[in-house]
Amino acid sequence: MIMIRNTIVFQDQNRRCLQRGTSLIELIFVVVLLAAMVLSFTKLFMDVSVTSTNPQFRLTATMLAQELMEEIKSRRFDENEAKTADGNWSKTLGTDNGETTGSRSSLDDVDDYQGFTENLSAPFSGFSRSVSVAYVNQDALNTTLTIPNSVPNNWTPDYKRVQVTVNQGGSQRAQLVTIVGSAKSRDTLY
Repeated sequence: MIMIRNTIVFQDQNRRCLQRGTSLIELIFVVVLLAAMVLSFTKLFMDVSVTSTNPQFRLTATMLAQELMEEIKSRRFDENEAKTADGNWSKTLGTDNGETTGSRSSLDDVDDYQGFTENLSAPFSGFSRSVSVAYVNQDALNTTLTIPNSVPNNWTPDYKRVQVTVNQGGSQRAQLVTIVGSAKSRDTLY
């Protein structure tokens, strides 16, 4: 018997038989290759199952954001019915006397929602909503204004930017932004 590169040659008196075989190294290589393929397919299926739930979370988050945004937009522009004698709307944003963010029914104007946050319960467990409200100028609706310590006469603009953000599982799932204007601003904007 003579061994030449994985080929065993049997020599019998006048005839030769060839038998081909695989070595242990080749078998190990095939097993490792198959294991890598199985693991990659498993990871692929896991990624697909995780991403298939993302649209559902986004849709739910968008619906929750829209619901709160519509509630805010249904409120009046400001606590004051008109600008005060110094030509300003409210000089602070947030709840006014007798209002609490714990009781949404007591929030009667847009800026009362400034700083509002809530963690939702079943069937929306794991979702949370937050709101920010800021004054903006007509010429720069995406740039929020910081209210100065000493508010000058006629400083407060007729527009407020409202942003509702919905988070789920530590990730932002939806964010809606709208501009709310006073009755006066509706006449001058268009």
